[in-house]
Amino acid sequence: MPEPAITLCSSSKLAAIGPVEGVLVVCDSPLSVEQVTAAPAFQSWPDASLWACLSLGDESDPLPSAIRWLIEPPFRSHAVFCRVTSISSGSSIDADALWKQLTETPNVWTGSIAGISPVPRTEWPGLAPRLPGKSWLLPAIESVRGTSPRQTTLIKAGLYLLHDDLDESHAQSQSMEGDRDADLWHAIMHRREPDYGNAKYWCRRVGSHPVHDQLAPLAAPVLTQAGVSGFSAAKWDALRFVDLCEQVAHENSPANRAAREVQWLEMTLHLTHCARGR
Repeated sequence: MPEPAITLCSSSKLAAIGPVEGVLVVCDSPLSVEQVTAAPAFQSWPDASLWACLSLGDESDPLPSAIRWLIEPPFRSHAVFCRVTSISSGSSIDADALWKQLTETPNVWTGSIAGISPVPRTEWPGLAPRLPGKSWLLPAIESVRGTSPRQTTLIKAGLYLLHDDLDESHAQSQSMEGDRDADLWHAIMHRREPDYGNAKYWCRRVGSHPVHDQLAPLAAPVLTQAGVSGFSAAKWDALRFVDLCEQVAHENSPANRAAREVQWLEMTLHLTHCARGR
């Protein structure tokens, strides 16, 4: 493809720039224009595609792009390219506007740029949120379709929960009561409600779960580093985690930040599990 004019900026600075000729590149990671234009994935970007979303790093993302973009702004782990013809005339450019447009655009071209580390997440959803998250994401979540009605319900339950819409998540998971994957979403929802006794009830209903086997070795070092004891890398203790969340939910402490990080891992691992159709 012919080399276009490129403006490279972080998502936090989008409000300060206007539409440019050529291609707008948005990425929060340290990435030079030279690295972008030299990437084989960028060279392969078809002229017919208005948008491209190139993942950073060497690991492939296990989630479908459409679901990944609904979880959080893609700019942390992707370089997002859009031709100016895909930006509405006279629209203001900010991170949420581009994120919204990306979720609504069909046939976004995807690829990867190896060797660039994504920006680590610095903030995690609260343990006991008071209000839903971004309202414009909720219709996008509602439009999600999996490969089966069961998978659609499970993915919606997870996405609503990630964005703090507990009522919608509850409606989805409760509609499949007795399905272990749905019951795990149900347990997490009640823990965040917060209704800790009900959360423990649903944890017992779920019992052991494949996501717990993945979570235990990831969560233990995060919690240990924050000074939280009693969690084993060999076996996840969901009931103990409910107690921890109750204890630190309203603190500004290392334990609270660690619990929120573990909660994020828990929800994204389970969403990946559901998206794979297991």
